[in-house]
Amino acid sequence: MRPPIAWASSERKRSRYFAVRFVYLMTAVAHLARLRKNEQQRQTCLRLWRNMVERQIYITGAIGSQGTGEAFSSDYDLLNDAAYAEGCASIGLIMFARRMLEMQLDR
Repeated sequence: MRPPIAWASSERKRSRYFAVRFVYLMTAVAHLARLRKNEQQRQTCLRLWRNMVERQIYITGAIGSQGTGEAFSSDYDLLNDAAYAEGCASIGLIMFARRMLEMQLDR
């Protein structure tokens, strides 16, 4: 199994997999990028953040559209009648958003 930080590598183009794990992991990556002033990790966070908020978030702010695996799906796959949108993912999203804001305020 790959270490979690490798899962959030610079090659990743979009948010995928289990929504709760994704936002918690990216919260940590954003925090470390800020502390270490690591531009590569910062760019990774920005790219994945943009993908998530532009293509995989409901108008209500909920994420994680698939009930199976409580996961992200493909871009713009946001069904109204089948939204999973778990509360834990929303809390994680708030934490990730705060870290992203803090990282931007440091610039």
